[in-house]
Amino acid sequence: MTMINIKKCLYFASIGILLIVLTNSCCDCPLEPYDSQIICKVREATITEFNPGINQIDDTTFIPVPEYSIHAYQFPNSDLNSGTLPNDERFADSEIIALATAKLEGTTFIAAILDTYPANKDLVGDMMVVSADPVNLRTLLRFKGSLQRLNPKFLSENASEFCDYIEANKALITDALTEMKEYGNGVFGSSVITYNSTNIDVVDANGRIVTNEPGVPFPSQAIIDKLLSDVNQQAVNILVDIGDVFVYKAINGKFFVFVVADVSQGTFEPRKRRVSIMFNPIG
Repeated sequence: MTMINIKKCLYFASIGILLIVLTNSCCDCPLEPYDSQIICKVREATITEFNPGINQIDDTTFIPVPEYSIHAYQFPNSDLNSGTLPNDERFADSEIIALATAKLEGTTFIAAILDTYPANKDLVGDMMVVSADPVNLRTLLRFKGSLQRLNPKFLSENASEFCDYIEANKALITDALTEMKEYGNGVFGSSVITYNSTNIDVVDANGRIVTNEPGVPFPSQAIIDKLLSDVNQQAVNILVDIGDVFVYKAINGKFFVFVVADVSQGTFEPRKRRVSIMFNPIG
């Protein structure tokens, strides 16, 4: 739906000017200056709960679990689509990946911190659904870009009303654009994942986890400290309820206002859980 009126266009133009300033203050932001009015264009997307679980039949055969899903969501770079769902192919034949590694000197072994979720900086898109709760209508999300919450909530799926919400909260949006946090770290509802020495495994040259097996050395304290330093503070989740609204700077450099519009479950088995968002570009 396209909603156009002079008041809203002037507002979005003012937001565009602010975004130019924010963009030009960052050397690695690809967003270009805007010389035209920005129109309210509400779009939507649905993302499945991330689940890389697999059952390994033999050395070359891997069967996904029923709830298998390895896509993230990436905000669009143009008006021609509503974004993409890139697959994280690191999970194509493994349900875990290494977040950090270090070679054990004098051996063929590798010390590694393994996880079923990538760190924020390693997401293949902008957002991943870590978990979704369709009963309590909340979700745990992980982001690669920067974001900040907006108040009040937006409790509707009406695209026209979402345009009105953006216009009515223009001052809050302007302020939030200057207060965005990388990965959402520090935003209300955020939690930082921490690791310790019990999360460190030893992997052999064939990729097998051989921690604590006979003849397998355990990493030195120096290696443990290095691995933990590499990963701690690098994984941030945000607990979100439906109706929660955010401003977001995507990995493509563009800015959006988005709302978590629904947390649902499929009709057919295995009834996969999904999160739907409604969003509008503001830059």
